Amino acid sequence: MRNNYHIPKDSQGQELIYFAGHSLGLQPKTVQHIVDRELLQWANSGVEGHFDSENAWYTYHERMRGPLSKLVGSTTHEVAALNSLTVNLNLLLTTFYRPTNKRYKILVEEHLFASDFYALEQQVRLHGLSVKECIEFIPWPKENKGFSLESIKHTIDDLGESLALILLPGVQYINGQCFPMKEIVEAGHSVGSVVGFDLAHAIGNIEMNLHEWQVDFACWCSYKYLNSGPGGPGGIFVHENHLNKDLPQMAGWWGNDPNGRFTMKKTFVPVSNADRFQMSNPSILALAAHEASLAEFDKTTMQDLRKEAKSLTDLAFKGFENLNIDIITPSEWDKRGNQLSIELNNAIEIHKALRAEGIICDLRDKNILRLAFCPMYNKPEEIALLLERLEELIR
Repeated sequence: MRNNYHIPKDSQGQELIYFAGHSLGLQPKTVQHIVDRELLQWANSGVEGHFDSENAWYTYHERMRGPLSKLVGSTTHEVAALNSLTVNLNLLLTTFYRPTNKRYKILVEEHLFASDFYALEQQVRLHGLSVKECIEFIPWPKENKGFSLESIKHTIDDLGESLALILLPGVQYINGQCFPMKEIVEAGHSVGSVVGFDLAHAIGNIEMNLHEWQVDFACWCSYKYLNSGPGGPGGIFVHENHLNKDLPQMAGWWGNDPNGRFTMKKTFVPVSNADRFQMSNPSILALAAHEASLAEFDKTTMQDLRKEAKSLTDLAFKGFENLNIDIITPSEWDKRGNQLSIELNNAIEIHKALRAEGIICDLRDKNILRLAFCPMYNKPEEIALLLERLEELIR
């Protein structure tokens, strides 16, 4: 599948070795054609492009439902492509964080991505509550060796009926650990809590079955493993258990019943699917790039991608071990995805040296390098070159 993607090049025209798909995925070669198609439609049809074309813009967002539902393991009416991740998280928190006098606490992990924490912090304040009293943290594991299910369940049980919401990552962004979502949902629901996930580093990376696992809600971005471009459309999952309810929510006309959308009545009648959270008509150019990227996933399966990812990450993992490099990503395959994170005392210098050699990865917390080995476009030979260069740098 590598030939389906543009591989970045240096100033001399040589292909870079790109291990940063966890940050921004590479561009599928079909993107330009599909975006150009919509630009041409705009040029030729103007406003009529909303209705009078094979790819009518009025319903364009609906084309994303099928591919997205396969990637997260859901029905098509439980998913929608819209907005951006943090916007969607704020929308979903407005609906699903409904604190009471007895049930008001939110459980997160200690290094929750900052944007998620900002959203939670402001939601708590909007309810007139104390952030310090409401938000509880699962402590970062000692020696960076990953969160244990036992510690997560223990914290959930301790909080018990005070717990209103659990928000955790599907894959942790620093150490690349996969969280046991099914078991977390079971534990959360057993004490009456709502359970949601940030899937920024999970979608397009690991297999999921959100519907069967009874996840209440989830949100994600599309510019990492989904390769939909910088600032690409976000997405949401809302379990069908909630979709036909009279939910408290933020609303806009694109979430209103399409049969009455242009009547401009003053009563919001939500669509009976995840599109009820749509605020306004989406960016067609962004969705066009998204459509192109999702089409690449329709050429394969997450099961096959996981097999290839295991081969790539096993190769890198063994190589790091042979170099006595400290790996903070769990070794067990069911606890990791495409990303491996390594801890180095001189990570800043090594990161700069790798970049100078045309090897692209990124840096977190000053001493942690993150590298993603993406089966869509990475190959074993690139890992061999990485290990060879690392060996020289850490001597």
